[in-house]
Amino acid sequence: MSINHESVRFLLVGGSVFFIDMAIFIMLYQWEGIPAFKARLMAFFVATVLTWLGNRCFTFRHRIQLNKRSQFSIALLISCLAAGVNLGVFYFLGEFLPATIIFAILSLAMGVLAGLVVNWCGSTWITYRHIKD
Repeated sequence: MSINHESVRFLLVGGSVFFIDMAIFIMLYQWEGIPAFKARLMAFFVATVLTWLGNRCFTFRHRIQLNKRSQFSIALLISCLAAGVNLGVFYFLGEFLPATIIFAILSLAMGVLAGLVVNWCGSTWITYRHIKD
C-alpha cells in the first residue's frame, strides 16, 4: 500500500495543527491552571478551525470546492464526530491514568490519533469528495 500525496498533505496539516493544539492545551492546563478537560475543549476548537483551513487550502486544494459556508458546515459536523471520539478517548484515559502532565499529554495524543482516523475518512469521503475529472 503506497501513501499518496494527499495523505502526506493531510498528515502535514494534522501534524502541524497537533503541535498548536498541544501547545495551547499545555499553556491553558499547566500555566493557567484551567482544568484538563476544559483546556482540552478550548484547544480543540482552535485546532478544528485551523485543520479545516489547512485542508481546504492545502490538502484538498485540487478538488472541486464547495462554497466556504457549506464546506465548513460539513467539516464542522465531521469534526464534531471526530471530537466525540477524540475527547472520549482523552476522557477515558484520563480517568484511569495518573493525573500528571505526562499522562495528560499521552491521553491527548491518543485522542488525537483516534480522531485522525475519523477526520481522514470524513474529509476524504464526505467534506472534500468532489474530485475533478
